[in-house]
Amino acid sequence: MKRRKYQSEILMVIHQDMEAAYHLGLLTGEEMREFDEGCLVHEPAGPTHTPAGGAPLNTGGAKSRTRAAKTVSATAKAVADAAGD
Repeated sequence: MKRRKYQSEILMVIHQDMEAAYHLGLLTGEEMREFDEGCLVHEPAGPTHTPAGGAPLNTGGAKSRTRAAKTVSATAKAVADAAGD
């Protein structure tokens, strides 16, 4: 099994808690995929593009981070700050 890479330590903890909730039937598969999207580092499938400014494109994890923040009674800004955004 491939070892998972998390965007940050706090997102690792949140993801692991939500994974336990998923296994208990408290989250749907779609909800778990949203946490995967927001918390895990995704390896690009092929060549990637970096905009002219040098900043990488946003991966769209903000939606999942907001959901994670609500789940653990934190603010979305605190979760994003912990993720380094």
